[in-house]
Amino acid sequence: MLISVAATIGVVVPPSLVLILLGDAMLRAHTEASNLPGFVLGTQRIINTQDVFNAALLPALCILLLWALLAGWQGRKNSKNSPVAPVGYAQAAIFIVVTTVILLLLGGVFTGQLFAVEAAATGGVLLMAVALATRALNWTQWRSVLADTLALSGALFALLVGASTFSLVFRLLGTDRWIADAVLASTLSPHATAALVLLAVALCAWVLDAFEMIFVIIPIVAPLLIAMLGDAQQTAVLLLLVLQLGFLIPPMGYAVLMARTRSGLPAVSTASIWRSLWPFALAQIALVATVFVVPIVVHQLDAPAGAALQGAPASAQDIEKLLEEMAPQTRQ
Repeated sequence: MLISVAATIGVVVPPSLVLILLGDAMLRAHTEASNLPGFVLGTQRIINTQDVFNAALLPALCILLLWALLAGWQGRKNSKNSPVAPVGYAQAAIFIVVTTVILLLLGGVFTGQLFAVEAAATGGVLLMAVALATRALNWTQWRSVLADTLALSGALFALLVGASTFSLVFRLLGTDRWIADAVLASTLSPHATAALVLLAVALCAWVLDAFEMIFVIIPIVAPLLIAMLGDAQQTAVLLLLVLQLGFLIPPMGYAVLMARTRSGLPAVSTASIWRSLWPFALAQIALVATVFVVPIVVHQLDAPAGAALQGAPASAQDIEKLLEEMAPQTRQ
């Protein structure tokens, strides 16, 4: 159960790969939404990956706190039947160092000192350096890690190519326009329609993994959700939380499925998994409802400077200076 729950943390906690890819997808989705009939961009600006990170941080901290409390409660309840292994000084030191590095990297991302990709790459390099310094891996294990890395990278590129081809055919046939027209023509209120779309996303996430969702499903539904909710950052966080929820629902949820087939632990019935996971799923649903009803929670870390820039039109001098800077590049 804890393996399944922990496997979904990377969906919403920055700077995860899912967040980076979703940030790029939301930039395109916000641009498409601004061209939909009846949508008024107003003084807003098109969001970027940094905006998605800022919006996701507080909900991510909330879900981590809720899940930690639930894990502690279940652990105390089961502690009589399961012996607790003592934690050594070396393990405690590693935990403190790793936590400190993660917090520093996250702080660098949110203060603008590091890009998300740079922070993730820095974390990877540091992990590799620690593994080399401590000799945690032998040569055979290193070869296995490198082979898995190449295989995963190749699978992601293949998935990207396949999803892009599917999306092009999907749009060529006009199916995306048909879906958009059907959703926008709904007789329900915008928020009720958005709730139904999020339910459909959760059902898709129940049988697909995160990358298939971001490359195939999100580009179709995100512009519609932005148009109905009027808030791109709220839409991004809701999509992240709904994806995370879909991965936790047995028996087809991706995290549960992988934990059952790859963990090497004894087989557990679906009913037992349900009994263990329902408090975590309920906490996730409560957080989704909170973000849906109170969107201000995703704007607590918005940069004041960015908000000021949204309502300040560029002056003639700024435009002229920008054109002068672009002119030499154009002649090249």
